[in-house]
Amino acid sequence: MENDANPHFQRKENIAPWKYLSKVIVEESESVLFRAENYKRLGLKPKDALHVACAVDAASDFFITTDRGIIKKRFTEIYTCNPIDFLSLYKEIKYE
Repeated sequence: MENDANPHFQRKENIAPWKYLSKVIVEESESVLFRAENYKRLGLKPKDALHVACAVDAASDFFITTDRGIIKKRFTEIYTCNPIDFLSLYKEIKYE
């Protein structure tokens, strides 16, 4: 698991519980790896490409990140945004 390699103990501890809150666990598959390779060709770093590919495979509507490099990329399969923008969008969607 990627979090096991995290050198920051406090961050590692804070991130660990999120796995148990997940509704979908994405397993490695040919389609995920293929999609990640395509995202790498668009300029994403390997781990970022894999994260986005997993989110798409899980049929997520949003990929929430603070990484501006990912946010600048426009994907047809998923909407990328930062947490603040997501909360604004969520409020609009929820109250429409």
